[in-house]
Amino acid sequence: MILSNAIASGDLAFMCGSDGDDVLNANPTSGMFTLNPTSGGQVVNTATAFDQVYSYASGGGTDTAIRGTAGADSFISTIKPAS
Repeated sequence: MILSNAIASGDLAFMCGSDGDDVLNANPTSGMFTLNPTSGGQVVNTATAFDQVYSYASGGGTDTAIRGTAGADSFISTIKPAS
């Protein structure tokens, strides 16, 4: 497990996926990217209190983004349309 906490305003977090089936679970205060590579064990990356969290699917597997709030959330997908 990898935990990262922002310490200042304007901090950004960047997380990249594996070649397996990964899951992004995000809410207003944190983002958790669970990586399930085709070889090796599962890795969980958590970013807390960042102004923005960017996550990138990096080829292979079926990646999933889940979770939202009661407010106006946005999910932006590039390269492939979100489903």
